[in-house]
Amino acid sequence: NSVTKAEYLTMVIRASKLEVFGTYKIKYADVLQNNWFAGYAQTVFKYGLAKPDKASLNPNADVTWEIAQYALQKAFDVSVTDNLFTADMQAVFADGLTREEAAFIIYSFMDVINK
Repeated sequence: NSVTKAEYLTMVIRASKLEVFGTYKIKYADVLQNNWFAGYAQTVFKYGLAKPDKASLNPNADVTWEIAQYALQKAFDVSVTDNLFTADMQAVFADGLTREEAAFIIYSFMDVINK
């Protein structure tokens, strides 16, 4: 199963131990207030973990390597000048990122930055 952008961002938030906001003040046109992801969406907005596309988050989209890298850098407050992912690693994203691959990427990133 491919992980969605919402699922990936949730994994990043949990791994980074960012505060999850219970009250969702509608920030994204495509995330409803009663959605399981709503509190996490508020956290995504507050910490800038994703670049919104015309007020949409596209929570059901596949995770690209750009989305993955951006979220990790923002969540862990680390600036990386080079791509975190090699060309071979970026190719994995083309078929959709599995939950196992997403967890491995997050864990590997945390290991590199000693978190």
